[in-house]
Amino acid sequence: MRLGGSRKPNVARLLRKRRLDGLRDALRYRELATDDDGVAWDVGVVVRVQAAEALSAFPADDVTADLAGALKDPEPAVRVAAIGSLRGLGSPAVIEPLVDCAIGIPDRHEEPAALALELLTDWRAEGAPEVLVARLLAPDAPPLDESHHQTLDRLLQADPRGPGARDAIADRAVSALRNPPGPTAAGTAEAILGRLGPAVADRVLGPLTDGAVSPGLVRAAGFLGDARIVEPVIAELGSDDPEMRRSAAGAAGALNHTRAVPALLTATQDDEQPVRDAASDALNRMGMAAVIAGLAEIVGREAGANALRHAGDTPAVEEGGDTQVLPAQLLTHTRDAVDSVAAQRPSPGERTEAPAAVTAPPPALPPRQPLIRRGGLVDRLLGRAR
Repeated sequence: MRLGGSRKPNVARLLRKRRLDGLRDALRYRELATDDDGVAWDVGVVVRVQAAEALSAFPADDVTADLAGALKDPEPAVRVAAIGSLRGLGSPAVIEPLVDCAIGIPDRHEEPAALALELLTDWRAEGAPEVLVARLLAPDAPPLDESHHQTLDRLLQADPRGPGARDAIADRAVSALRNPPGPTAAGTAEAILGRLGPAVADRVLGPLTDGAVSPGLVRAAGFLGDARIVEPVIAELGSDDPEMRRSAAGAAGALNHTRAVPALLTATQDDEQPVRDAASDALNRMGMAAVIAGLAEIVGREAGANALRHAGDTPAVEEGGDTQVLPAQLLTHTRDAVDSVAAQRPSPGERTEAPAAVTAPPPALPPRQPLIRRGGLVDRLLGRAR
């Protein structure tokens, strides 16, 4: 059975006679043969390969669209031939189908994907990174994997705009996090921003503070490693949206900055279990030294605020209209723990074999009262129940 023509095209003759219409028909030629087991084979592949190669002998403006269509051919050999002809023509007007081919559309065959990416980078095709990201954010996008990240890295390196190409990608990812075009778009955009890293922090700072922030954007911001992002993330820990608070807690942990510790300690008392869990996970990630430093800040702030009103007494804090005693023992041991950490740092010029571990015992807290489930880490550290 033959599809695409009544007879098998003679590509060599068509090329000799410069019959472009005939070569276009040959590029679409299908001939199915069935073996003894009933399996159908497309024996027209050879004709399509020959046609794709023959089109390189014509002006680029006349055949670029035909070769672009061949990049969607189900047979890898036809796609390889089309890429070879496009290389010979030197026409960068087919970025979109080449990008699709490079990320494994219509299949994951390695040879055409590698050749398509090589051609795009050799052409230094401006705009190819945006085309790739738009494709990966589309509703029918393939699942994001490491090969897609590597492809994006190479396209960004080849784009003649330099940092401008990277910023354009960041803007697309931020837009997708605010209004995801598909069910997987938010996760893909988060991963892309995380891959771009601190270099795109400026593209994220504005959206974080303009009132249209999303949980996904907050999560992605946590992977940028820029200290300027800490305050906007901390602010979202006070959001009315539990998912936003959970995302902010995770982002604060990823940023790993001690300025976030007091807010994370407070978040361990959140009404929502996922928020408390995220805050606890963030503190665990940051480590005991950061928690001690953050607790010392809370203790110092609360004690200082109450010292004048309670001169000579044990410092107290006001919470919810009730005055509660802040254990003096906790103040002493917290300060001792912080001093112990500082004491183990080498003096300037002193040589050490390895960073010394914190050997001071943990603060001896007063006997804890039974806590209800809502009790958070601050309550436990301060030895008070709710």
